[in-house]
Amino acid sequence: MKSSPPKPKVFPYSINKPLIGVLSCPIGKRARPILSNYRELIIQGRKRGITVYVFEPQGVDWKRRQVLGWTLSKGAEKGWLLYKFPLFDVVYNRIPNRNAENRPEVQKCFEHLKRENIPFFNPRYLDKWVVYNLLAKDRKLMGHLPKTQLFSTAGLLEMLDKAGSVYLKPRSGSVGRGIMRIDKMASGFRINVRTGKGYVAYNEKEIAGIAARLKSKQPQKKYIIQETIDLARYQGRIFDIRTLMQKDLQGQWKVTGTGARWAAKNAFLTHVPNDGQVIPLKNALSDVLENSEIRMHVIYDRIMELAYAVGTCIDRNSDMPFGELSLDIALDANLSLWLIEVNSKPFRFDEPGIRILSRNRVLDYATFLTRSK
Repeated sequence: MKSSPPKPKVFPYSINKPLIGVLSCPIGKRARPILSNYRELIIQGRKRGITVYVFEPQGVDWKRRQVLGWTLSKGAEKGWLLYKFPLFDVVYNRIPNRNAENRPEVQKCFEHLKRENIPFFNPRYLDKWVVYNLLAKDRKLMGHLPKTQLFSTAGLLEMLDKAGSVYLKPRSGSVGRGIMRIDKMASGFRINVRTGKGYVAYNEKEIAGIAARLKSKQPQKKYIIQETIDLARYQGRIFDIRTLMQKDLQGQWKVTGTGARWAAKNAFLTHVPNDGQVIPLKNALSDVLENSEIRMHVIYDRIMELAYAVGTCIDRNSDMPFGELSLDIALDANLSLWLIEVNSKPFRFDEPGIRILSRNRVLDYATFLTRSK
């Protein structure tokens, strides 16, 4: 007969403030959250005298104001240990996907945080249609937004007649999942998709065939239509510009870093899970701008200006406490910038400098929220 696992002990070390709780939960068949995602955050916190732990919604005892949380051991092996911690001062929401975020226990946790007046940031995943309408209220941003509308058969046909090519995107999708590119052809329409076997193209003679394909995946109202931008190319392949925005110790938006994501040959998606590659932005821009340092500085300045405008606009129009945003910015063949997507829970940037700075910015903003309480 197996013995039951030992009960978690009270965290045996001094608590350094602010006490930051990272809210997460298991996905798939996992028994606990993917703790390795938070290793660097905990290590950076210790270097700065800040205590960080990872917890699940059901691990909080609100009456006793205690939380079961994981943190790294302080020994050389740096393993994960589960302890009883005091209730957090601030919560960093890293629930890993939209389905998990809608679970009753997660929503109840959010309600408790509001009742207890405990600050938390990154309150929800973003809906592409909602974000488009938030940003469209800002005149400075309108010229950077591709034409976008909710899916309808008539709307799709109209946009294809005008633009010749559009993207169909799930409103709640991420990392390119479910995206299709539709090209108008002389004999009908060509549908480009990414499958488990790679990039595939289908032909449809009638627009109704496209609608039927969408309907088989999920309700059509869950899709948007976005015009295709004629992107600049690096060595014959499209790329886009990932920009990470985060708030600092003063609660102000800062650009943590930028990088380029380069599509595979003949691919229409740049995301790394879709065979894209991480490349230095400088390499791509040098090629497109023919090694002109002056033109590169101009483009960098315009990227920064666009990024700050997006962060300010979302703060003003959403009334939600976001602490970080990842922007997908496209440079077209005429060197104009386009805002393709905004995500509220960025995936980890692979560039080491950006990654470490991003962890410190999370600690900065959590500290700001605690001081402002």
